This record gives sequence, structure tokens and C-alpha cells, in this order.
Amino acid sequence: MAPAHYQTATAHFRSVHQAYLRIGAFRSRWNGMAVKSIKLMRDGHFDIDKGLMVYLKTAYYGQTYHAPLRPLLVRTTEGNVLLDTGMGEMPEKLRKYYVIHRDSNLVDSLAKEGLTPDDISVVINTHLHFDHAGNNTLFPKAEIFVQKRELEFARNPPKFMRGGYIKDFFETPNLKTVEGPKEIVKGLTVVPTPGHTTGHQSVLIELESTKYVYTGDVSPVKENWETGLPVGILIDVMAAVDSLERMKATGARPIFSHDDEQWEL
Repeated sequence: MAPAHYQTATAHFRSVHQAYLRIGAFRSRWNGMAVKSIKLMRDGHFDIDKGLMVYLKTAYYGQTYHAPLRPLLVRTTEGNVLLDTGMGEMPEKLRKYYVIHRDSNLVDSLAKEGLTPDDISVVINTHLHFDHAGNNTLFPKAEIFVQKRELEFARNPPKFMRGGYIKDFFETPNLKTVEGPKEIVKGLTVVPTPGHTTGHQSVLIELESTKYVYTGDVSPVKENWETGLPVGILIDVMAAVDSLERMKATGARPIFSHDDEQWEL
């Protein structure tokens, strides 16, 4: 029997996906496209064992992967949205465990687009690991959205997952929770995709006639998408596999969270 959270997330997604199919696209009831443009931002790299990027890919064990941090800037008719925020300044006690390369940073990436953190009106976190919610505190004027289940999980994770969460990064007064699929702004819909974490979500994007999905760590690299093998850090293997397959079934173009080759969209 699948876990209850997995069954619920699957049922939610299927109902939303069926609704999209009935109208022949993500949505057609709006007179104009809400999303104007998308662009990957940069927030440096960090070193991780490559074996953790693809489930049970033993040939990768012991190899170092320089994982880029790739928040996505989405300009919409309702304001500027940021999907994930990269990695903040790690606490001193944790720096010995993570080699971080600050060859770029999120603030500079936004500046190149003529923006400051105060110009971001909405942040969507796929989940609350430190490399996806690490710069949330830079955005006090934004509404920050995460699945309720993810916040509950992040506040009290199992022992083997505690290293992924830093409460000072994500416990902010502007944090808001959602439950299940939800359109956050026109053209941007979050969908639960558990497996990597209990409350992980991916973001479906409609840009003109093209559909995209910002995968988060459902598929951090292209190899996950192409092989159907999920990421190697998991709370629920079967849920992760199902989440990956459901995202592929949307027909949307994937935007990966840590791929070191995909920069042009």
C-alpha cells in the first residue's frame, strides 16, 4: 500500500492534469498570456557526490559533481516571480561538509536583469533544502509559497534528513503554505511531486504556446528525465518515480535544478 501522502498527491495531480487536457492546454480562459519570459539565474556551485544525483547509479559513486544552483526568474503580468532561491551563506559548523564555489551569486544575476531582491513579488520553493531555499531571507517583500506538508517535514525531519534543512533559511514571516495543486499567479501552477522530500512540489509554466516544468529535485539533471531514474537522495523511492513519470506525462519541457549543461531555454 502506498503512503497516504503519496496517494493524495497523485490523486490531486491527476485531477488537475485531466482538467488541463480537457481544455487542450494548461489554460485558455485568460485573454492574454500571463507569463512574459523565463530565465535561469546563477548562484554558484557546490560539490556533491555524483552518485547522489541518480538513484543507484553506482558507476558515479566517488565522483565529484559540481552542481550549479539555478533559480528561475519568471516575469509575469502580475510581477516578478522567483522559483527557488539557491544557497545562502552556510553556518560555520556546516561549511566543512560542503565545498561551495561562489563564482556567481543570485543578487548579481538579478542585477544583470535590472532587478533587486525587492523587485521580486513572489517566491516559490520547490522544497526547503538549503540549496533551494537558502536565500529566502533576501526577499522580505515577497510572498513565499511552499507546500504545507514540506514545511511540517522541514521543521521535524527524520534524523537522516536533518542535514538538508537550515531553519534560519526558511523560517520567515512572509512564508505561506499551500495544500495540493494551486495556481499561484496566472500561468504558474504548483503540483505536489513527493519522493525527494515528503512535500516537494514542481512548477508548471505556460509561456505563450510552450509548456515548461521547473522540476526541482524530481529531476535535478537531464539524466533523471531521460532514464526515469530519480535523484539519489530520497524519502520515498516509489513516490519519486511516480512524480517523475507524472511530470514527463505533462508533455512540458523540463527545466532542471542542478544540470550543468542546460542554460538556454
